[in-house]
Amino acid sequence: MSNNLFGEEKKGTLKIKVTGIVASEGDIHVGLFSTKKDYKNKSNQYRKGIYPVTGKELIITYKEVKYGEYAIIIFHDINKNDTMDSNSLGLPKEPFGFSNDATPGLSAPAYSRVTFLINKEEVLHVVKLQTFNQRWSIGLAPMVSTSPYKEAPAYFTPIPILAYQGDRLNIIGPDVTYSICRYKEMKLNLGVRFNFNGYNEDDSDALKGMEDKYYSLDGGLEWRYKIWELDFKISGYYDLLGINKGFNGQVMLSHKIEKDKLIFEMGAGFNWMDDQFVDYYFGVDASERSSGRSEYHPHFSINPSLSVWLFYKFTQHWILVSLLTVEHFDAEIVDSPILDDSVRGSFLLGVVYRF
Repeated sequence: MSNNLFGEEKKGTLKIKVTGIVASEGDIHVGLFSTKKDYKNKSNQYRKGIYPVTGKELIITYKEVKYGEYAIIIFHDINKNDTMDSNSLGLPKEPFGFSNDATPGLSAPAYSRVTFLINKEEVLHVVKLQTFNQRWSIGLAPMVSTSPYKEAPAYFTPIPILAYQGDRLNIIGPDVTYSICRYKEMKLNLGVRFNFNGYNEDDSDALKGMEDKYYSLDGGLEWRYKIWELDFKISGYYDLLGINKGFNGQVMLSHKIEKDKLIFEMGAGFNWMDDQFVDYYFGVDASERSSGRSEYHPHFSINPSLSVWLFYKFTQHWILVSLLTVEHFDAEIVDSPILDDSVRGSFLLGVVYRF
């Protein structure tokens, strides 16, 4: 069908910026696909080419590209044998990339995850090369957290970091998510995460006579949607171990900036906690009353929060990781007789080795 009254098809210029080139030798192979069938079969490319590596980045220009939906597959042929070398499992041994920076599992990402539009005179699409052998990371990150409880000092927690980025499975520290449904820029994930709320009565004199409140493990759902350069998340989690028997979650909007070796991500939103969750960690039962501590049973709480992630890549494998979080409690929590601070914060700094 024609795109205008004169029957002429609209065409534009596509610029593909390839980043993440590590090896200085070899060629970059590019395939541009215009149909799902061609993408799946990796044949009949709408445009294709082989381009020598000249630096850490490469810009490829295709002119007179018809308006429409496309997908890109790229690989770095380091040894220049005109094929993608693979291991015994059939997984690529050389760097590769897809449009939208989609990550594959044991097969290429679904067509719906890699498509993008050419609908104006010039479109720039950035593809960052990735490798299978750089998906696992391990490290250690000491975390210092302030305590909102009366007379309780800040506490130190060593956090072991095990990270993995896959097509559906993602592990970041003690948190795990698995994507069960995806469409374009939307994701629905199952999640399991560690709940670091809690205290011991020995933490301060003001908590003497209180029952210890324990850490727990939460499971639930996360809905994510990317719009423009922002990541919007709504989550809901429930106590899997039956310790606090409550629900909690988050509504968060975040933005990520990548520049050279630095990745910066900032998020702002609200943490919510239901009655049972709040009462377990911040309430006072009748049996816990004392002369300076009255019985108290708070209700549902919504608390504004802020988080800042910072990653710095020293080398291809070594990465510095930093996280700052701040949460401001609402009146339901602040009015608790065992609290003397309305703000809780934590700071994490560690080193990660990426394989």
